[in-house]
Amino acid sequence: MGAIYAEPSRQLKNIWLEWITLHRCLQRNCPDVSSPFFSAMGATSCRKRVMLVGKATREEWGASSYRGNAKPGIQAIRERLYLNRDFIEKGGTSSGFWAFFFRLAAFGPGVDGMIWSNVAKLASNTGRPPRGRLLREQADLAQRTLREEVREYRPSLVVFVTENYAERIITNAFGFTKQGWKKDRNGTPDDEVWWLCSTPDFPSVRFLWLRHPQGKTTEQIQYWTVKAKELLFEK
Repeated sequence: MGAIYAEPSRQLKNIWLEWITLHRCLQRNCPDVSSPFFSAMGATSCRKRVMLVGKATREEWGASSYRGNAKPGIQAIRERLYLNRDFIEKGGTSSGFWAFFFRLAAFGPGVDGMIWSNVAKLASNTGRPPRGRLLREQADLAQRTLREEVREYRPSLVVFVTENYAERIITNAFGFTKQGWKKDRNGTPDDEVWWLCSTPDFPSVRFLWLRHPQGKTTEQIQYWTVKAKELLFEK
């Protein structure tokens, strides 16, 4: 028997419906835009949750849910939501992103919920993170979605593995600038991490901003893991 999940809130569903509408609008002039990505949480009864946020999902992801107008938006959302949850619980892939994801998931006891999200929810079928017009067209909706995801999933720690990608979206979403973050200078330049203990709107959430883990050394990943654990469990 599969896992039983709570339905997303109306607010998050409405935002996801906006992504479906935006996708269909952009397809008219940009046919290679991939179908929208929806975040997912692998477990629902958690004491501490970690939300890992990447740049964008490469290429199509469960595109059959969105081809044409054959399926109502809510049905498409439900199919994608279950697809993403199953992907988390089956272990993701062998990429650096997912290896780091499950490093964070192994922080227990006390951590039994991992959330997967991306800054950009619409990518390009070229396999590269969206930039230029495609990124600008989704910027406002991406900001509102990130905020609603944090409200919905209630993570204790949000980890961005994006380097400087879409910095304006991230900083506008939570009302801070990167210059205001504390910068850890104890490691090498490639080890640099930025963190902010909380924001006025999300006082119980810790934020951590890193480079992308793909291709990084074991020592770098371990350094980041230690920093994430410190923020997650600090008093």
